[in-house]
Amino acid sequence: MSDSFQVDLLDALAGGGPLMIALAFLSFFLYRSVLSTLFWVYQVRIPKVLLDLPEEAYERTLIQFRKALKQRLQTAGMLIAASPLVGLLGTVMGMLSTFDSLAQRSGQDTASQVADGVSMALITTQTGLTIAIPALFCTYWINRISSRRESEYFEFLGTGPQTALKSRS
Repeated sequence: MSDSFQVDLLDALAGGGPLMIALAFLSFFLYRSVLSTLFWVYQVRIPKVLLDLPEEAYERTLIQFRKALKQRLQTAGMLIAASPLVGLLGTVMGMLSTFDSLAQRSGQDTASQVADGVSMALITTQTGLTIAIPALFCTYWINRISSRRESEYFEFLGTGPQTALKSRS
């Protein structure tokens, strides 16, 4: 990394205020959840052991897969929804700082303080959205992969999705 990029990154982190720490932790946990789910879905394969088991075992395996996937995606979904909201909170804090500095009316310092408040508002909003949007695309990708895994599972069973869904209800 170049030195100017590192300086710009540190300036952005400092300019975003205290919520940047919360956004950093949120980003870590979000991408840990999304990437572990992605790797988990990629690793799911139909074991050859299932060939000798009764049909109920196939259905239970599919139900367990769907349940585990749903739990993992709910966690990711909650974190995806939280990151723009934390960014919005930073926006509110930045605007409050801006209005506070405008109320002081102390010449040149006021302009600098207004710029800092607006900067905080924009940086936190941008960071929250930058965290959430790629993770949202990853969850859609995970859903596509899991659908592919289910199709492989149905091909393995020699049935279609409708047969397995009817047996669930």
